[in-house]
Amino acid sequence: MDHPDSDVEIVSVFPVGVMGPALSERDDSTSMGLQYLFKNKIAPNPFVQMLYDNDMEFAIVDVRDVAEAIYRAATTDGLHGEQFYLSFESWKVSDMSRMLNNELVVEKPRFVYSGKKAERDLAVTFRPAITSFNDYAATTRLEAG
Repeated sequence: MDHPDSDVEIVSVFPVGVMGPALSERDDSTSMGLQYLFKNKIAPNPFVQMLYDNDMEFAIVDVRDVAEAIYRAATTDGLHGEQFYLSFESWKVSDMSRMLNNELVVEKPRFVYSGKKAERDLAVTFRPAITSFNDYAATTRLEAG
């Protein structure tokens, strides 16, 4: 329903699998947990084992790109009612594990969901997954050392 007297604009953003380094001191997010499991090849339960067994594919977007897109969606006028998918590459679990361990990937990324509208209208440049995973791995090495 339109409210012509309202000056509030509503914009929707839909991030896919958010990966990369933590942007705060907290490290208890789902994505941080998944990256830890994939890096260390740990399957603590049947669900995660199923991800490995079926080499499931994840659409990925960097956490920093999500933060930037949300900021721009909130501060750009004229976007009322717009919807933005925040997505870049899709990778299988096996290749995500390889990237997290600084190994060469076997397959090429797929582009399952298009983030082109966000790139165009929000001026967001999505980072490749390798950057997200390398930055996560570097951050966790610094914390461990």
